[in-house]
Amino acid sequence: MASTAVSKSKRKREYTPSVITSDRWVQFHELKEADKLKKYEERENRRKAIQDRKRVAEEKKGEQSETNQSWSSISHHNLKPNDYIIVKFETSNKGKLIYKYVASVLKIADVNDIEIQCFESIDKENTEFVPIDNDVSMIGIESIVGKLPIPELKLSGRQLKSVFPGVVDVFEKF
Repeated sequence: MASTAVSKSKRKREYTPSVITSDRWVQFHELKEADKLKKYEERENRRKAIQDRKRVAEEKKGEQSETNQSWSSISHHNLKPNDYIIVKFETSNKGKLIYKYVASVLKIADVNDIEIQCFESIDKENTEFVPIDNDVSMIGIESIVGKLPIPELKLSGRQLKSVFPGVVDVFEKF
């Protein structure tokens, strides 16, 4: 059996008229110029879109830093039940990681001990949090990073979400 090999890579051939002044030649150059202009406009639109996204990201970053500064500057010595706070948990292994969680104060057991309920983020922006089931802890007052504003509570299905007005700086274990 003899197999015939067909070349898969064929060059695209463009029709070029033999006379420069012909209508086909003028039409060919107009189409070529229109394609060039279209590609240029697409590049410019992409460049503008990228600049807009960068500008929006910088504005959000500025808002986040202002929000985080105002939240962390609140004193944590005047805590009461149902206040929302950011707490840190340090690992004791070789890596020494520090996790930061959103928590609500359940009760103040002692001058230095507080009973809390930890929350986990359910969105990428870290604005919506839900309680972690069976995650009640006793922490020392030195583990508190800062106090958060009272969030808006929303019911989603059978779950109560706490929605904060800005991005919360947390580092959770996944």
